[in-house]
Amino acid sequence: VFLAFATAGGFALFTLGSQRLLTGVRPLKLAAILAACGTAVLLPFLSRDAFNQPLELWGIIVAMGLFFTVFPAVLMLRSIEAIGASRFTIVTLLAPALTVVWAHLLLGERLAPIQLLGGATVILGVGLLEINFAALLGSSSTAGLIQGASLADPEKTHLDNEVAGADINMNGSRESPAQQHFEGDAP
Repeated sequence: VFLAFATAGGFALFTLGSQRLLTGVRPLKLAAILAACGTAVLLPFLSRDAFNQPLELWGIIVAMGLFFTVFPAVLMLRSIEAIGASRFTIVTLLAPALTVVWAHLLLGERLAPIQLLGGATVILGVGLLEINFAALLGSSSTAGLIQGASLADPEKTHLDNEVAGADINMNGSRESPAQQHFEGDAP
C-alpha cells in the first residue's frame, strides 16, 4: 500500500514539475531528455549478455520503447502544456475505466456488474469535475472572486483560474484556450 501511495505522490510531483519545465522546453525535447535519463539510470542494472540477443528482439525492444514509452510521454507532456497539470490529472482518472473496457474488447475478459458500476462512477466523477460551475451559476461575481484571487497571487498560472470556458490571465483579461500563448511560443 505504501508503494502505491508513493507512486501516486511521485506521479503528482512529476506532473506538476512537467508543467513548470514545459514553459521553456518543447514536449518532444523534454520526453527525449526523460528517456535518456531513464536509460542512464537503468544501464548499470543491464546484464552482460543483454547485448547478445537476436536482432528481432532488439527491434521489439526499440518498438516498445518508442510506442509505449516515448510516444505516450510526448502526448502526456503536450496535454499538460495545452490544458495544465490539474486538468490533465483529472482526465487521467479515466484510465482505470478505459483499461477495463479495452481488456474486455481486446482480451475478451468478462465484465462484472461491479466493474461497470465502478467505471460509470469514475466517468461521472470526471464529468462532474470538468463541469464549469461558474457557467452553471451564471454569476459574474464568481468570476470576479476567481480573478481577484489570481491577481492577489502572482505565482498562479492562467491555467489555474478557469471561468466560463476562458482563463483569467495575470492582467485580468479573458482568453479562450485557443488564444493563450505559452512562454517560448511564437505570438
